[in-house]
Amino acid sequence: MRNLIASLASRITRQVRRDERGAIGIIVAALLGFGVLTGMGALVVDVGQLYQERAELQNGADAAVLGVAKSCALGACDPSVAGTYADANASNLTGGSAGVSLVCGSGIGLSTCPGGTGTPTSCPPGTGANYADVFTSTQTASGSTLLPPVFARTLLGNSSYSGDNVVACAQATWGAPLEASVIAITIPACEWDQATQQGTAFAPPPPYPPNPPPSL
Repeated sequence: MRNLIASLASRITRQVRRDERGAIGIIVAALLGFGVLTGMGALVVDVGQLYQERAELQNGADAAVLGVAKSCALGACDPSVAGTYADANASNLTGGSAGVSLVCGSGIGLSTCPGGTGTPTSCPPGTGANYADVFTSTQTASGSTLLPPVFARTLLGNSSYSGDNVVACAQATWGAPLEASVIAITIPACEWDQATQQGTAFAPPPPYPPNPPPSL
């Protein structure tokens, strides 16, 4: 009887131990999976911020270079307008601030642009007599030129990592078209829709006569 009880107790003990090992394995797997998901989520946040900053800086560079080119076309290049447009395209990510590292080109009052490096953040070499480049870069409201990380410092195990400086560039030209066989005109879409009945009715083509001239 004692041997039977001892044998039964031994079997129960072995079964409990196997169940504990299985439970511990599940817990370890869950913890590892949670850690991986947490790390991936943290990485997505930091990389997403860099992509957002890149898009904002590019929008700011596009708007800024159009403003500079317009001032040049009116007779006097005004590089100072670049900062206004760059800041207007920044978000709370940098406190509504963006840096303009260089405004250059061939217009009067603009410095000579450096040669293009062929990278996505560099403008191509300028051609022609009338062009301008605007280079934007990260600048926070506090004056820092680095976009601070959210989780990357902890993930990388580098306490000295302070962030990245993101850059962008845009180029614009101005002047008369080099070649044209027609005269380009621009009219508001609402007036076009009204004159053509939403693009369904058009005036008869020339010559006039024999066709009557279109009514105004």
